[in-house]
Amino acid sequence: MITYATRTGSTKGISAFMGDTLFNPGEKVEIKPVQSVTVLSIYKAIIVDSAVQGSKLMSEVIVSISSIRNFVNQLIF
Repeated sequence: MITYATRTGSTKGISAFMGDTLFNPGEKVEIKPVQSVTVLSIYKAIIVDSAVQGSKLMSEVIVSISSIRNFVNQLIF
């Protein structure tokens, strides 16, 4: 899955390009905004993409990364 946060829409396009480029033809790749991600356990891989403004990630992505980190910590420990 590739999840993204965007202000103008360009990051969504970059996420779609990554999905087309990084995965093998025929593989299912979900591309969705970080706000719509509710379940992480069904994915083999997660890529988080964000617009950057003023050298900072968008706040939606910071929350998403925190959720992903908590999920991974539960798997490891």
